[in-house]
Amino acid sequence: MLVTLQKLLDGLQAAVTTHSTLTLVLVYLLLNLVEIAPIKVQPLSWVFKGLRKALVGSLEERISRIEAKNDLEFAKISRARIQRFADELYYRTDLSHSRQHFEQVFDDINAYDAYCESHPQFANHKTIEATNIIKNTYHECLENHSFR
Repeated sequence: MLVTLQKLLDGLQAAVTTHSTLTLVLVYLLLNLVEIAPIKVQPLSWVFKGLRKALVGSLEERISRIEAKNDLEFAKISRARIQRFADELYYRTDLSHSRQHFEQVFDDINAYDAYCESHPQFANHKTIEATNIIKNTYHECLENHSFR
């Protein structure tokens, strides 16, 4: 009996993927006619659970992959902003930056560090020196009151 129900579930999943209304109606009618006297079986609940697993499960998996990809891209963008700002501080001594600009970069540093901590396989050694340059320059600006 389980094999028959599994075949019905497979048929329903195939019908959903091919959008065949007639097949859905036939499977629905067939499942309503299935009744086992000594065993209380609810084939429709099995079908709906299987259908939910087929549709929502794959959707949840896709969403989690997209979120992971977005997190990775955000980490890479934060790293690029950190490095670019450190380069400006180190090589362009004619530029001055506002305190808000430093705070924005510190937000990037914190977000980048949090991502690296939660993803140990991600190469996180690339901003150590850049972060030191930014922090040292920030402290110098604080001491000298030289923010723009």
